[in-house]
Amino acid sequence: MIDEKINLLSGRRSSYLFLAGIYANELTPHDLKKMGKSGMIKVLSTWGCTHAKEFLEDPNSVAMENLACEYCRLFLGPGPHIFPCESLFWVNGKREMWGTAALEVRDFYRQYGLEIGEQISLAPDHISVEFQFMAKLIEQELFAMNRPDSEKRTHAIAPQKEFFDNHIARWVPKFCNKVIEVANEEFYQAIARFTKDFVEMEKVNLKLKALC
Repeated sequence: MIDEKINLLSGRRSSYLFLAGIYANELTPHDLKKMGKSGMIKVLSTWGCTHAKEFLEDPNSVAMENLACEYCRLFLGPGPHIFPCESLFWVNGKREMWGTAALEVRDFYRQYGLEIGEQISLAPDHISVEFQFMAKLIEQELFAMNRPDSEKRTHAIAPQKEFFDNHIARWVPKFCNKVIEVANEEFYQAIARFTKDFVEMEKVNLKLKALC
């Protein structure tokens, strides 16, 4: 039973880290090799990426160049783009870079010992940073599982649900819908579908964990 819980936690952590990397930068041939070894290329085919194997066969192909251009077009600009930050999808106030959501998540990170230093150039409410933070919280739960004090594990679960409910669940599905709508490359459409479904699964997982 403990092994099953550890496997589930490890899988959740891996998914958050994988997606954090995808949204942080454009793909490199090295990233593709890692995706091939981990089985993520095959997984993405389930979400509609039918040409995923082509990237593995020739990671320096025109298709890879197109993916890099698509990443820039979708998430960086300079033209109209979908900047993946919570503040720009904020539902309770003005939508602006480094808005209320960015300040809230920054304070949340500090509360749990994570400082956004100069080595991280992304805004604190960027999807990649928020996903990295969730992975960090899951790491803390994994560590607590090896301790006899069950109260520590409970304390490791609570911030996951709080952060997920108050931040990730409130904006990431909307962001994913927008990416699915405007993406030209099926790879990023598949990534957005996978992200949206993962967030829905997390909603169920965290609700069940809170009841245990």
